[in-house]
Amino acid sequence: MWAVTINGVISYAYDMTGDGIPDVYDSDGDGTYDAWDLDSDGTIDERDVDNDGVVDLHDNDFNGVFDELEQ
Repeated sequence: MWAVTINGVISYAYDMTGDGIPDVYDSDGDGTYDAWDLDSDGTIDERDVDNDGVVDLHDNDFNGVFDELEQ
């Protein structure tokens, strides 16, 4: 586990696959994962913005941009 910064907020990151790249993030430090790097490329692919346990933002094409925010 190590601390990283996402949008200026300290996040706790975990390398679940052991490849040296954080795979899951606890952005608000509440002990619950709220962001995921599914393909382990260093970019967050899913995000639970309101911390309700349901993913709100998805990067389904792994282009580094959440699909819900793309124009």
